[in-house]
Amino acid sequence: MAGPRLAEADELLERLGRPALWSVPLHWFSLQAAVASESPSAAARHANALSTMARSSRYAAALAACARAWLRVLAGDVQVEPVVAAARELRAVGLGWDGARLAGQAAIRTGDHAAMTTLLTCARALHGTPHTPSPGPQLSPREMEVAELLVGGMTYKQIGERLFISAKTVEHHVARIRQRLGSTSRRELLARLRIIIAG
Repeated sequence: MAGPRLAEADELLERLGRPALWSVPLHWFSLQAAVASESPSAAARHANALSTMARSSRYAAALAACARAWLRVLAGDVQVEPVVAAARELRAVGLGWDGARLAGQAAIRTGDHAAMTTLLTCARALHGTPHTPSPGPQLSPREMEVAELLVGGMTYKQIGERLFISAKTVEHHVARIRQRLGSTSRRELLARLRIIIAG
């Protein structure tokens, strides 16, 4: 069912001149479909397309890096550092679940026990189930999404577009986070958020 829809979307983008803003998500979803169907050749096609658009934004660069990591994982070449880096970068642009999936799939495809442990730890952390509770004020899941994108360098408008909410709503979330953390400046807020996200 998804195949024909993706093909229709691809045809539409072709007629529009393939703007990166719309092409990047389409290639990402197509890559995920190829990964799910264990189709390395289709995955490679979409990974190459993402690589050509990697310079258009941090979001595109994160997806391109992850696409390269997926290709290696599908080929059975599990390299821990690139997988973990790609997975964490996905979380930084608001795709923590996708990062957890990459790390988890890499873990089950490696025969190296130490690598498997590292990758599973990464997957659990990105999936929102850290092995130790983090100290300090707890943020809601939506606030964590906003925080990760804010730390990733996105503007309120970009965060709103990514989460399908208005920039005003993002501003409201940030104000509530700032109040909850007791931060008096943007620099202090970002520093505290980096600690929370890393934890």
